[in-house]
This record gives sequence, structure tokens and C-alpha cells, in this order.
Amino acid sequence: MNLLAIDTSGGWYSAALQVGQHYHACHTLSCGQGKDIMGLIQTLFVEAGVGVGCLDAVAFGRGPGSFTGVRVACALAQGIGMAHDIPLLPVSSLAALAVAEPVAVNMLFAAMDARMGEMYYAAYVRHGLGLRVLIEESIGKPDALPVPRGKCWHGVGSAWASYREPMQASFGQALNTMNAVAEPSAEGVLQLAKLAYEAGEVISPEKAAPVYLRNQVAAKPKPGLP
Repeated sequence: MNLLAIDTSGGWYSAALQVGQHYHACHTLSCGQGKDIMGLIQTLFVEAGVGVGCLDAVAFGRGPGSFTGVRVACALAQGIGMAHDIPLLPVSSLAALAVAEPVAVNMLFAAMDARMGEMYYAAYVRHGLGLRVLIEESIGKPDALPVPRGKCWHGVGSAWASYREPMQASFGQALNTMNAVAEPSAEGVLQLAKLAYEAGEVISPEKAAPVYLRNQVAAKPKPGLP
């Protein structure tokens, strides 16, 4: 299985390349430029001694996250896929954030700062090498969280730094540990993409689209309206 994974949805731009049993990864601070991630990808292929043509699929963090970042990742994956006739694997950036956590905990509440006093969030339980979704990815206020059942939750993501007090108040004793500096990464995207590839969940490049959540929320009808 030969996969390229990219993520530009958070504060870092990262890329990871799996060629057979060999693995390469690198990252850089986000500068909002597509050329930054292109440079990382080129470095990976040079290190691995292979070309784009060897790929079975390209995985990308499809959001939610930085509006610019998720567009960059989606457009880049589409460009590679269309140019070389390679299918794509869209991966939730929140899920990638959660699955890459090295801590030995099963319950993960991933939350990223969405600005404007809001956060992107989702709750997961580890399931083998992947995750089972308990709360679907959403956007909301940090003082109005739908706290999942159970104890010993591990918080991960930038929202835990930006909105620490209201989030801790919501969770109370159910929150055990947190990693407030973690960002979505290509390593997490790659881990989930391998499972998705084995399950036959690839899509054609034309069907790829970023997930913003904020646009989706704004489009919902008001209460009481059809």
C-alpha cells in the first residue's frame, strides 16, 4: 500500500508518505501558502526515492479547520489525483487529531479553536487502530458543550487552550487529561486513511470537497421553520 497524506487544517502544514513498509513524514509552520506543503511533499518523494506514479491513493485532511488550510489540502489532493489518475481518501481533521494522540486512553474529545468564540469538536472512542464516533463533528460555543457520558476523557486540540475554563467546567471530573497544543497532522490522516483504503472507501478526485461546518450550520433552518 503506497499512500500520500497531507494536512493543512491547523497551525502546521504536514505531509506523510507510506511506501510499502517504509514511512516518511515532515511538517512546517503554516504560512497559508500552497507552495509550503508542495515543498514538503517533494522532500518526501526524494527521501523515499519514488515518484507520484507509485501512489495507490492520496489522503487529505478535509476539515474542519482553517478555511484557507482545508481548501489548500483539498485542492492539492485533487490536483495530484486528476493529473495522475489517483483516487483520494478524505479524512476528518478532528479524527486525525484524536487518533494521533500517543496517550494510552480510549476516550478522546477533540476540539479545535474555530475563532469568533466557537470551536469545532467531536468525541471518539478508540476502536482497534481507528476510532468510533460518539459525537459527530460539530461547531458550537465552549460553554454549551454536549458532554459525552463516561469518565476519564482526554481533551486534545487548540480549543482546550483557547477556552480552557468553560470547557473544564462543562466536563468537571469527567476530564482526566488534556493536550492543548496538539494540531491535526498528516500522520493521523495516514493512520485513518490506511483503514479507509482497506475498506474500499476511495473517491474520485472530482468528488473531493472541504468540510467547513460553519457554512453548514449557517444554512440550517431556524427553529419553527420548515
